[in-house]
Amino acid sequence: LEHTVFPKGQTPNPEISSGFIPRDFGPTAELTVEELFQKGLTEEKLGHLQEAETAYSEALSRDPHMIGPNLQLGLLAWTRLESHLAIEHFEKALQREPFNGDALFYLAMVHLELGNPEESRRLFYRLLPSSGKFEQRDYGLGLLAIKEQDYLKAYRLLESAVERLPLQLSAHHARALMLRKLGRSAEAAAACNQILTLDPTNAFARAERAFSSGWASKEVADLDRIAAHPQGYLELATEYMSLEAWAEVDQLLAHAVATLQNSATPPVLLSYYRAFALTQTGKAREARGLVAGAAAQNLRVEIFPFRRETVPVLRKALSLKPDDANAAFLLGALLYSRTERANARDLWEAGIEHDPEHFASLQHLGWTLVEEGQIDRALPFLE
Repeated sequence: LEHTVFPKGQTPNPEISSGFIPRDFGPTAELTVEELFQKGLTEEKLGHLQEAETAYSEALSRDPHMIGPNLQLGLLAWTRLESHLAIEHFEKALQREPFNGDALFYLAMVHLELGNPEESRRLFYRLLPSSGKFEQRDYGLGLLAIKEQDYLKAYRLLESAVERLPLQLSAHHARALMLRKLGRSAEAAAACNQILTLDPTNAFARAERAFSSGWASKEVADLDRIAAHPQGYLELATEYMSLEAWAEVDQLLAHAVATLQNSATPPVLLSYYRAFALTQTGKAREARGLVAGAAAQNLRVEIFPFRRETVPVLRKALSLKPDDANAAFLLGALLYSRTERANARDLWEAGIEHDPEHFASLQHLGWTLVEEGQIDRALPFLE
């Protein structure tokens, strides 16, 4: 059967494809907490994050420790880098079910990101073998060992993780990196071959081959053929950032900027990411130079920023150069897409204050004000 109308005969929202059964949830006051949760999931799948959060929050107003809405709100907060709010929701879920695997794993990962190793480790070890997230435990502990720069311990944990998660590429990537860091070249090469068997177009394995070869021309050419676009290099850099391989991020992005400098779209974000990596190794002066160069470029946005990792990158850029209108615009665009519209508006206004002719900021601030019904305020920015 192909469901194309609601039970009462109305036409479903066109966003819902014919492969779904349309669902008219009705007035919020008439919904049960489970129906509110399902409404939130539906809105989230359709990209309506504000509506999803409203539904989840309404469910929690009736049952504050309900697991599903707390997990989803925690994940949404985490993607916005609101770590303390994410922790609050995951801990509420654990008050209802102390050994909930999802809540324990996500909470452990948040503490890992925040630099709380002992709390992260404690939470990983609370995962029960019956939990669906238990298979991820050694992977998480391996990332923790990398953060502590205990590469041998990290390798052993990641070897176990690969056995438990044979199709999880991120575990394979981390293991290959650790083998190279430990100087076990033959095993590192075999790990890269294993990755390419799983994913023949994998860029990380080719980057590892390039690093292992001392950046030999053939291996670098293979990497460029796969990366091929600023977003390809950014995705690769993001993965190395998650493994705290700052030297690799620097070398990779220096190469990417040189390779793409004559492209139609100047690789502004590549410079910001590289500057962020340099600050992690104490090279603030060089980082400031990169940010200054990126700020001076005529910004052209082919693909709007969408990675959560870009938020700290752009915040760091603005801390190095507060009058950078390009960084302010890009960070505002990313926050706007994450429903932080007031913060986005503030960033665009600050960018225009520093550069009154910054086209992207003028355009987006104007249309944001139009959307808010402030037509008189919007017109000067759109003229």
